[in-house]
Amino acid sequence: MEKNFKESEIEKKIFEELHEELQIKKHDISSIRIGSHFEFHDPTIQKTWIVFPVLVTLHHKPEIKLDWEHREYRWIDPKEIDTFDTVPNILSSFQYSDNGTLFPIE
Repeated sequence: MEKNFKESEIEKKIFEELHEELQIKKHDISSIRIGSHFEFHDPTIQKTWIVFPVLVTLHHKPEIKLDWEHREYRWIDPKEIDTFDTVPNILSSFQYSDNGTLFPIE
């Protein structure tokens, strides 16, 4: 499996997913911070996921339109992430306060 991910490909995928799943557009985003990717194996479905933790800062709270994959959303402070059911090890892998790569949006 290819382990070398280009930043431009990751950034493109972030914009694509935000638009498809939440209708958030590029002009709504002020910055993107990407944590270290990691693999997670789910033995119940025999699948290994490659997870890219992402923190997106928006200029304002846009109108969110969920797609079929989601039932609800909530705005949270990133410091509260450990109180939610997320992908495993998100806090240890996503070092947004110090080591995440920051992409300012122009």
